[in-house]
Amino acid sequence: MLSIYSMKSPFRFQPWPWPAFLSASGFGFLLICAAGFAPAPAAALPESVSAFERFSGTWVSERVGKTITYRVLADNPADSEPRPVIAYVRNPAWERVGTEPDETILLDFLDGGYLVAVLDYEGDPAAVSPAIDWDLAGFRHFVLGHNQTSLFAGSSLQPHPLDVFVLPEGYRLERDLFYWDVARHGAHGTLQRILNTYNGHVVSQFGVAPAASPEEMRGPDGEEIDYRLSLDIIYPSQPAQPVPLVFESATQSERMRGHRVEIDRAPFPIGFVNRGMAWAITDHCWNPLARHFHYGYWSQYSLDDWNGLAAATAAARFFRFHANAYGIDPDRIGAMGHSKGAYAVTRLSDPDHVRQSEHFSFSGHPQGSPEAQPWPWRSSRINVGYQSMGNGTRRTQYVSPRNVPTVIACGRFDEFNHWDVFPDLVGVYEEHGLNHLALWMTDLGHTLPRNFDNLYQADRYEMTLRFFEAHLTRPEEAAPVLLHSFPAAGSEADDPRGRTRQLPPAELLPEGGIGDLAETGPITLAFARAVDAASVGEGGVRILRAADGAEVAGEWSATRQDTRLRFEPGLPLRDYEPYLIELTPSLLSATGVPLPETVTIPFVAGPLSPAYAAWTALHPDIPEESRGSRADPFGRGLPNLLAYALDLDPRLGFPGEAVALSMETGPAPSTVLTWREPRAELRYIPEISPDLVFWTRDYPDLEIRDLPGNHREARVKSGETGDRLFLRLAVEADVP
Repeated sequence: MLSIYSMKSPFRFQPWPWPAFLSASGFGFLLICAAGFAPAPAAALPESVSAFERFSGTWVSERVGKTITYRVLADNPADSEPRPVIAYVRNPAWERVGTEPDETILLDFLDGGYLVAVLDYEGDPAAVSPAIDWDLAGFRHFVLGHNQTSLFAGSSLQPHPLDVFVLPEGYRLERDLFYWDVARHGAHGTLQRILNTYNGHVVSQFGVAPAASPEEMRGPDGEEIDYRLSLDIIYPSQPAQPVPLVFESATQSERMRGHRVEIDRAPFPIGFVNRGMAWAITDHCWNPLARHFHYGYWSQYSLDDWNGLAAATAAARFFRFHANAYGIDPDRIGAMGHSKGAYAVTRLSDPDHVRQSEHFSFSGHPQGSPEAQPWPWRSSRINVGYQSMGNGTRRTQYVSPRNVPTVIACGRFDEFNHWDVFPDLVGVYEEHGLNHLALWMTDLGHTLPRNFDNLYQADRYEMTLRFFEAHLTRPEEAAPVLLHSFPAAGSEADDPRGRTRQLPPAELLPEGGIGDLAETGPITLAFARAVDAASVGEGGVRILRAADGAEVAGEWSATRQDTRLRFEPGLPLRDYEPYLIELTPSLLSATGVPLPETVTIPFVAGPLSPAYAAWTALHPDIPEESRGSRADPFGRGLPNLLAYALDLDPRLGFPGEAVALSMETGPAPSTVLTWREPRAELRYIPEISPDLVFWTRDYPDLEIRDLPGNHREARVKSGETGDRLFLRLAVEADVP
């Protein structure tokens, strides 16, 4: 409650001091640190490798701000067949992860038929993720000549239109690694399902003869059907310590087609390896007839409903079984699934998936599969997941209270109507109190997170990387990771309690509604992983008034498995005044690791009410820093709240007729205070004092009555003794 007083003789108001400046310090995202990493000149290629150099050139790495020399290597310069390309990045601004020398790695790539473009960043300290990620994604465009002249223009060498891989130094690539067989490991009845689609779609569309059994099915060139699911992996060779892995469930039969340059997706395959992880991409659980090497895509492309869980768990077990070979830490594995790849991650995200069944089963067939599932003694659990716009995100029944930390995302312009059901998915995560980051991508369609998010005031790609990084860091090393805050740094809250809108603007939300989701909320800090809630009240997080550093009393609460902190002030903040959210190294993660350094988030408390905000907007001559209800912007003894309450022009001071005091004589002498009440949301309360020190609202002879034109009066008898009584008017605004 805020009270401003008007006394007729005289009016006194003591404004709170305004700070001389508002600190511009905010918070940023923790990036890979390049501290102490000195720039170095471009290192010469080993002599055995440089013998394969065919041409060289320069290219501008725009976000890093550096002109890079590249050297193109090929074993056969006369070979004009399209060949896969590796962009091999030397001397970025982070410690090398794979310790195997470049020489043996590059020679093996050349022996494998790859075209290799070697880029040298010379240790430039700006060559870190995420800036270098986007630049290297742009280098892929350069390789393929997307909206520009290709790096290979004028050369007989031709790049494969899809298979362009970016590897940091010390990393290797292996492709087409088998992990699951539809015919051998698929559920009983799977082959009959495939046969039915063959005798239906394939026979009618391609004019082949019907098949009486699965063995009679053939591809368009008479080849046997290939039932294998495989994967590609980029990994550090001979790392000093095993590294986390993120694997992606592919959306296309040609696995890298989902990252083709034409669709301009965020460079996650590049970003994860640039942050010292391994990255892999696994096949969707395809109907093999619908793959690119057989009859191509059509509506019956998927076997996910009957085999998706088995195939996804096999992929996870593959990585654990082969962890030593690929330098993977089997205890730190994450998974991403977008579109048709989402279902795999949906099912893996419940750690209890090993006890669950497929979405559908084939009636009339026995349970199980022709052969045992591969590596059944290995775990298929993941530590963190990402899901967006696929069958999995529609099937909210698979979200359980056990789910791993997850990023869920949806684009407003998604052409498959996922935006309409996204509130249902978010609602289930909220209902279970799960650790999650929901990305409402109001400017995007059916794609992966990128661009600046107006709701969170942060970059979506970076937030997703940081979320994964936090959960793939060893627990004993995992410090608190702040993803975003409400209010955001440098922003203004919606009201004096610091509440803000915490969903996109109403006009952008799905027309079908948002269910029980709250559109606004209190001061909020969202972390990637759990913090020690007790450390918050022990100096870990404080709300401070910027003017004098005074701490705001209130109560913190922790939800979403201690990853979301919310603050309710005991009393409203001073409207339109600057405050700071201060996070200190006293804030601990749930595993006891402190925040590395103090983070300060400046914000401005919001207006008393929307009506008060509109009133200040009608007076643009009020300085922005003097919009608060307590402020007297023109030094005329008229604070803003009183000017607003009495509908006065704050520039003109306090006119006598706004609040009138009069004395009536006669048989019943009285003191009368008269005022107008144009603001229904405010309370106008007369108070009485015999000495201008003690004021009361409970005086037995005080009579209040309404007058025409929104006016009121307070009347008190003067008494026979001639004792003096003083009246004043209090104006109060309640903040919900």
